Amino acid sequence: MRDNRGVTLIELIVVMAIMAILAIGTTVGYNLLGFGSAESTVKRIDAMLQYVRLENMTKSETYYMMIEQAGEHYYLSVIEATNDVDRKVISREKLGLKKGKITYQAGASFYSINSSSALEVGFRKDTGGIKGNSEGQIISSIKVSATGRTCTIRLVELTGKHYIEG
Repeated sequence: MRDNRGVTLIELIVVMAIMAILAIGTTVGYNLLGFGSAESTVKRIDAMLQYVRLENMTKSETYYMMIEQAGEHYYLSVIEATNDVDRKVISREKLGLKKGKITYQAGASFYSINSSSALEVGFRKDTGGIKGNSEGQIISSIKVSATGRTCTIRLVELTGKHYIEG
């Protein structure tokens, strides 16, 4: 004859513990994706800054890096300018920033990048130092925040060198 007693309390507790561990793992994994998003975005911006600085110092054209927001997405562009009027986009890519925000510091003021304002960074041809943008601002830091994680790129005005914090 079969035993039809059902599920014991211990079996039920074991199944609930396994489900709790899976739920915690999923939550932690999801949060880590956000951390990776902020870090990978900062690394991509840092690499583009290095590229623009090098191109600016070695070629006759002037190059700028621009970050702009369209909808919920941020875009990273390299712009080539032969003079103050003629500008063309050399490359443009969507940054993989998930539910994040990019801000920057110019002087003592902090600004948010949104659909009506973009971030523009250029470098001097002679020294490689940071050049004022179209509004005359010297950018001193770029901050990327996503899912409780913040990474910052510090820019040195005189030399144009930059480094990542966080």
